[in-house]
Amino acid sequence: MTSDLKLRALLAAWRSPIPDPKLSIRDFEPVISAHRRNLRRVHALTHFPMALISGLTIVHRNTKNVLDAIGAEKNKSISKDEIKRRVVAAMTETLDERDEILNKKDEKANALREVEEKYAIETMNIFLSTDMADGADAWLSAQITGIWTSCEAMAEDLWETALNIHPSGLAELSGANKGQQEKSIELNKLSRWKYDVSKCMGTILKEKYNFDSLEGKRSVREAYADAFNDDGINSIIGHKSFTALNLVRNLIVHTGGICDENYLRRKADLPPAAIGKLGFPLIIDGELTAALIVEPMHKSVELIIAVDKWISDAVSARTPTTTP
Repeated sequence: MTSDLKLRALLAAWRSPIPDPKLSIRDFEPVISAHRRNLRRVHALTHFPMALISGLTIVHRNTKNVLDAIGAEKNKSISKDEIKRRVVAAMTETLDERDEILNKKDEKANALREVEEKYAIETMNIFLSTDMADGADAWLSAQITGIWTSCEAMAEDLWETALNIHPSGLAELSGANKGQQEKSIELNKLSRWKYDVSKCMGTILKEKYNFDSLEGKRSVREAYADAFNDDGINSIIGHKSFTALNLVRNLIVHTGGICDENYLRRKADLPPAAIGKLGFPLIIDGELTAALIVEPMHKSVELIIAVDKWISDAVSARTPTTTP
């Protein structure tokens, strides 16, 4: 029996482009550059199987056409190299025509893309409904964990960079948590930096937190609340979409996707499709994957923009103005 992996919802999720903002603080460029590259890699992972199916279809169709044409010629002396040359030439012509249509981005391009997607989705639904069902689960799970890993790494690098370039007001850790974090620094750590810590406070203080954890003591959210007394920044890092993505990611990684009591205890923080049955694998399809990854991708960029603006405003406020 063929299963519906609901891949159309997943493909639709990627049609909304990830913002590529112009930042005021150049030090943040490596952070957003790495994050966007990681998001593009997940995008490529999503589309790779379907692109492969489309490519193989083109190879099969052109090979058949060439062999049919050779059969009509009744030329038995034709070499394998000549057959290969003709197939490659036919494929090149087909791909050039395809690219020309798609680059116009008109109704004809949309119709071609729709046909290719429909065929690829039907093929994947058939193939991955057999004993390869675990392959579908692994493929979709990798997209969920990939997006989480990118967001997690970005949040850590962004926080560290922010405190490195603007320790004044941040490195005191007197943000929204009002200095609840212990602030002392061991002497041996100061000596490692030759007692000049003006540009490395983020790197030093990062060791006080566990950026692998989203919630709880010494977590990512606590790190941001300790440093930033800013409702906008802390509401972004505290957004429910990060919570849901993190919970499902942890389930995938730590239990192999089997729903346990700890996971189901948090069902209020999960979308309905992510609430599975105790002791059974969570059913991951394209619809659930899209529901989990779309908002965090956009919120993560919002976080970079918000921190960039906070630093820019803080620097401007500290820069004395000159009067004529």
